[in-house]
Amino acid sequence: MPATVVRSSPIVEAFSEYGKAKKVGAWIHVEADKPLPFTVTTSDVKNGRPGQPDICPAANGILRSSDLGVFVDGVEVGKNRVLLLSWLEKVVVKFFVNARLRQNITVFDRFHNWLELGTFTLDPLPPSLRRGYKSPGLIEYPHGIRRPRGRRLVFRVDELTR
Repeated sequence: MPATVVRSSPIVEAFSEYGKAKKVGAWIHVEADKPLPFTVTTSDVKNGRPGQPDICPAANGILRSSDLGVFVDGVEVGKNRVLLLSWLEKVVVKFFVNARLRQNITVFDRFHNWLELGTFTLDPLPPSLRRGYKSPGLIEYPHGIRRPRGRRLVFRVDELTR
């Protein structure tokens, strides 16, 4: 489905500060172009639950300390992406999880222990995680996209033992 230009509302305008808004289906997708700082405190860690992407310390910190917190109804924290959700206007803002935050999330999910408190940033999405990205080296065929295969090397046993 092609992306179209979206209507303007206070929520969409606030989210559009972080990137270009595109309407995809019923939802408005904003792929972040600039970072979003937030802080994680001991209360965020205490109220977080391992294995819950919407109640982890990072999600609690984003909801509490983000300047978008007024408009955000929910946060889902994954291994590579963080989604800020507004159910009222059906808006999703996508950010990338950097290595420092990913390590803290992994340790918290496994051991219920947050490594370091303080300020973290959600990075803009890299091009490879954006909608419509096509990897170089892919070939389009009428029936779909395929990755070209390299040449297979076949060795005979007697060649290897020489």
